[in-house]
Amino acid sequence: MSLRKTFKKFHEEYSQWFATKKPKSILVSALKLGEEAGEVAEAVIAFTGESRNKIKKIFSKGQTPKEAVKEELGDVIVVCLNIATLCDISHEELFESAGRKAKARTQKLAEAVK
Repeated sequence: MSLRKTFKKFHEEYSQWFATKKPKSILVSALKLGEEAGEVAEAVIAFTGESRNKIKKIFSKGQTPKEAVKEELGDVIVVCLNIATLCDISHEELFESAGRKAKARTQKLAEAVK
């Protein structure tokens, strides 16, 4: 499935979920983002094999380290979209802004290499 189709399907499902389970506040979502970022870090530590305890924790949940990274990154994306929605920022605006920023960074890096 293409990224465009995958995103469209995700966005439809997310919009339905948000309509029924709208987060209580932006502040709660911001705190949740910090929590989820920590969980990404734990999953990455397990993925790299740097901590046996993190690996055991992930395996005890029935996941591989790669699956844990994927799941936790997905959680971060959802929380970011919650914050954007609560701030009245469309998801299109969010991704366009991120794309412009990435392009600008790439151009600066290319210029620095010259």
